[in-house]
Amino acid sequence: MRYAPVSPRSRRTVLMLMADSLFLSFQYSQSMCDRDNHWDGEGKHNGMKRWRPATGGTRCKFFICPSWAVIVMLPFLAASLSAQQALLASGELPDAPVPQVSTSVSADQPTANVSGAVTDVSGAVIAGAAVTLENAVSHDKKTAVTNEQGIFTFAPLDAGIFTITIQSKGFAPVVKTGISLHAGENYQLSPTTMQVAAATATVEVGAQTQYELAEAQIKAEEKQRFLFIEPNFYVTYISNPAPLTAGQKMRLATRFAVDPFTFIYAGAVAGVEQANNDYPGYGRGAAGYGKRYGATVGDIVTGSIIGAGALPALLHQDPRYFYKGTGSIPSRIGYALATIVRTKGDDGKWQPNYSGILGDLASGAISNSYLAPGDRKGAVTVINGAVEGFALRGVTALEQEFLARWITTHSKDKGTIGRH
Repeated sequence: MRYAPVSPRSRRTVLMLMADSLFLSFQYSQSMCDRDNHWDGEGKHNGMKRWRPATGGTRCKFFICPSWAVIVMLPFLAASLSAQQALLASGELPDAPVPQVSTSVSADQPTANVSGAVTDVSGAVIAGAAVTLENAVSHDKKTAVTNEQGIFTFAPLDAGIFTITIQSKGFAPVVKTGISLHAGENYQLSPTTMQVAAATATVEVGAQTQYELAEAQIKAEEKQRFLFIEPNFYVTYISNPAPLTAGQKMRLATRFAVDPFTFIYAGAVAGVEQANNDYPGYGRGAAGYGKRYGATVGDIVTGSIIGAGALPALLHQDPRYFYKGTGSIPSRIGYALATIVRTKGDDGKWQPNYSGILGDLASGAISNSYLAPGDRKGAVTVINGAVEGFALRGVTALEQEFLARWITTHSKDKGTIGRH
């Protein structure tokens, strides 16, 4: 992932300092992730190595983790509703049974309910999908909308045979027929996966273009910061965001590279390296500190422009991490770690993370070029930097999946921004 390109020279320093942070993150996120344990998978993915504060556990020390009480409310719908039965009179055959079809809930039998979840092909939840339940006999209909977890529920219901139709903008409709519901039954549908709709010639008056959707999403992502300070631009919480154009990728990478936090972070890393006398060829004193500071800034800028801008634009890959947020903890861990070597293309499909891997190698080669001659190790430095980059992306992915959303500003209002 490439949330922020971290200096290849300073990756080892950052990885050591992140050990404490990750340990505290998992303790904190154990209580937080349950609050988000609903249907899904996406979150969406890949990413940029994100820089870290230069002191161990800084973020966790600034943020006092409260004791969260996790309350998961499931739709226990077992209410009995009384219904009146109409008496039908027959003129010629008063004793004959009168056939009738009633869509109201019968008072003399337990009620039932139907629920299910809706996701896209990547496993990301689809909120706001329109769901219609139709009685196959009476043709009476009920409607519902999937919630933020992609879940819908119909209750109370009489026994019968039903058809469910699910529709969401940008996806092909899904129809499920022959759903047989018995009295008192809590019917749980298997997860519904919606496919992206094929392109049509229909023109929607006033509809946003794909570019406009992406622009709205970028503006929202540029407001995302850890504890109001550190940029967290390269993560999206929308289940199906619009792909970025090449120009948008370069603009976001430049915005990240010149953010004021870049220079604060570089100063902290240079200070740690100066104290440890890392890269002794830079020397000591103010001159040595200045060289370390300049090298760190250079690494961030070149890493961002190449790894998050140029290569994703050239290879048509998305540099963002696609937040999953649901499922079991092992499945989310596996999902996060997989983004080290895979990413989403502009077509929304998973593919090898060429831009991330090549970005690590390119950043390492450039960084090695301005080390002092005595500190250069040629290919060894480049390869070591790439391996450390993989490790750092993995740690950052885990933190994004389990902790970051809860301490990132404007991270909880993305569910409806530019959804298509």
